[in-house]
Amino acid sequence: SKQFHGKNILEQPELCDLKNFILDSGKHFFINTFGCTNPLMLTNSWLNIGYKNSSQPLHNHSNSTISGTFYFSFDSVLHPSIVFKNPRESGSFSTIEDFSILSTQFNSLFYRPTYKEYDLLLWPSYLHHGFFATCEPSTTDKPRISLSFNMCIERTLLHPYKIYRK
Repeated sequence: SKQFHGKNILEQPELCDLKNFILDSGKHFFINTFGCTNPLMLTNSWLNIGYKNSSQPLHNHSNSTISGTFYFSFDSVLHPSIVFKNPRESGSFSTIEDFSILSTQFNSLFYRPTYKEYDLLLWPSYLHHGFFATCEPSTTDKPRISLSFNMCIERTLLHPYKIYRK
């Protein structure tokens, strides 16, 4: 897959509504997932274009708080889906996973969410994620197009400093 770096794509004026939607969604996610109300800022954003049999190795964004992807062009039948790796290693001593008889999104080593075009996915930046080429060769020329981004806390509530982006 190709990545278009170098510019923060969400700074383009024609993407203003999408940028605001992402910031509002990030705020909601941050409050309801982490229980925090600190202001957030977008630190970077880029476009990903995946062609036939593209993949992206597992990675995380340790320099951020929240990461996400908005899907412009995605077909769950034709394109590989993003997967998230459980940060708790399965099989480690005295974990619930050792005693599970059913596989769920919470105890599996990998989780593959369901989503479609124009959906926004948000997750804690520490989660490893990626996507793998399907076993069957792709028969489509339709690319998998997404916009990915990172957010971090703009300022803390307990300290008088603020992060600025140039």
